[in-house]
Amino acid sequence: MAALTLGLSFINLDRAETKNILKSNPAISVLTELEQNYEPWLNLYAQCRIYWELNQVANFLSRLTSFYEELLNYLIIALGGSKYFFGDFYDLKLQKSLFETELWDIFYPYASKDSKFKKYDFENKSYWLKDRWGKSRLVTALVEFHGKDSADWEYIKESLLMLEYWVNKRNKMIHLAKGISKTTMWEMLKLDRESENKEVKNAAIQACDPDEILQIMSVICSRTFELLGLDDKFCLGYDSTTPYYIYSDIIDWVLRHLETDKLR
Repeated sequence: MAALTLGLSFINLDRAETKNILKSNPAISVLTELEQNYEPWLNLYAQCRIYWELNQVANFLSRLTSFYEELLNYLIIALGGSKYFFGDFYDLKLQKSLFETELWDIFYPYASKDSKFKKYDFENKSYWLKDRWGKSRLVTALVEFHGKDSADWEYIKESLLMLEYWVNKRNKMIHLAKGISKTTMWEMLKLDRESENKEVKNAAIQACDPDEILQIMSVICSRTFELLGLDDKFCLGYDSTTPYYIYSDIIDWVLRHLETDKLR
């Protein structure tokens, strides 16, 4: 039971509860490794796969949005960018005085595409780097600064743009309290691709089809590991034969123990 509760805490993205469950249940201590090697963005990718198969599209789009954000956070941290933020990284308070001059000179032209950033008083205040575009520009600068293969990052950026339409749709759904299904995803995409509003039409044309989202996310994950020079994880596929990250490990552990108990 404790192992299944642990799985639920991962589903709920409740890291504190995960640690508490493991600490309070020595019988499942072997699963501690799952928490120690945990990556939020990989968890969110696995949840997208699960919710898509369950036809829970609202939950799917919610996790897709969080995946987008957490991937950028992961890349900033993995590329050494967290040291440029005042205090806790997740407060996202960017501090110019913490930057190397060379990195700031790379970052500033990218970030200045945002008029607010361009006019900001960096000498006296931290800058709240809260949106996806600002984070993406910082990753671009860090990739260049560290001499990483820009082809991997360019591929990731282009792929994220194909998901942008669906992230924006999900954000609008929250404010309008509208439901959604796989069928309505196709319907809204078709409607927007035929729209007379050029901005709406271009965004829809750039978007991937609904049944391509998981495949694109899978490749984004693989290219992220390539960018960072890391080995691929075993859970990066998108069909039902690919393990579902930590959830497959938990289920396998539970099934093994049920089988053992049955033989006693």
